Amino acid sequence: MQQPAWRGDWSAHPLCESTKEPLATPAVVRMFPQAMRALRTGLSGRYFVGAHRDGITRTLFALQSMVERAIPGVVTAYHSFSRGKRADPLRHAYLSFLQSGNCTLLTGKTEDLRIRASQRFVSAGRVSPKPLIILLADNVQDSVPEDVLAVDDLRHELARNGISLTVLAAGHSLGMRTWIDNMSSGGIETSVRKQLAGIELPFTPIASRADLKAILALIDTTTSDDTGETWTSFFLPQQTARGFLLANEVGNFVGCLGSQENVNRIFSTGIPQGAFFDSVRLYLDSAAENDGGIINEEMKRAFWATALHDSGFFDLVEDKALDGVRNGSMPEPCEGQFTTTGEA
Repeated sequence: MQQPAWRGDWSAHPLCESTKEPLATPAVVRMFPQAMRALRTGLSGRYFVGAHRDGITRTLFALQSMVERAIPGVVTAYHSFSRGKRADPLRHAYLSFLQSGNCTLLTGKTEDLRIRASQRFVSAGRVSPKPLIILLADNVQDSVPEDVLAVDDLRHELARNGISLTVLAAGHSLGMRTWIDNMSSGGIETSVRKQLAGIELPFTPIASRADLKAILALIDTTTSDDTGETWTSFFLPQQTARGFLLANEVGNFVGCLGSQENVNRIFSTGIPQGAFFDSVRLYLDSAAENDGGIINEEMKRAFWATALHDSGFFDLVEDKALDGVRNGSMPEPCEGQFTTTGEA
């Protein structure tokens, strides 16, 4: 029988390490066709927004991976804008592009950095079978006018070399309205701004029991390359050997959210993906303590209740609702749903 995973190994597992193997969650699957349509037709500036912990960055990572598989050989680059005051915003913009292009030579005058960044992307585009570079821009709400000008400058330099630049962007809901105003007051033409973020695509994190089940099923079926074991069996080898599946835990999870009214409100707000994955990891941690024994339904519900509390799940959903971000949907009634009394 497979031995339980040593707890020290957990931090390196893809489910616990945010930079590894992004899952194609329902949010990603919904977004992918929209992203591919924009890429096929050369429509730059499509973007989506969400609240803190909605999984915006992870969605971009997953989309990048899926796009690279769908368009073999295409050049993609992930680029994140940073907040804070900058002594020289334009220099900072080109330094950031050099880092996104995996360039380690970051010294020189600002014009040197601009030329080096452009050449880096031009060189990558020239050796690609597709004369196209896809820029996945994150935290757009933190960009300043100089960032937008740098993107526009890169676009023109690539076009001069017969290479197209298509931007798929993402940002935080609360900051985007202010960002658009700041671009206008900063002298950025609307047409230039829209090449970075112009038309918003709908984004929904987790909005139904079906979404929950799909994510848990992914964890059940995704395997590690080195061992071939499923992610669930890594944490619960003995329970998995007895037929345990996380996908069967949707009812217990939803039951711990409180009354049906509260469940509806949470799904309507949209469950932040980060909050849900935190809860899943904490659930697995509790269950692993009992992996060698019998885990009954009451214990499973207790594990979920503890996980929701320790992850701050309800606070994150409430904060999102108070910020006025609602990107979920109403769930369908579920017969036989486990219910609890008291406030969630």
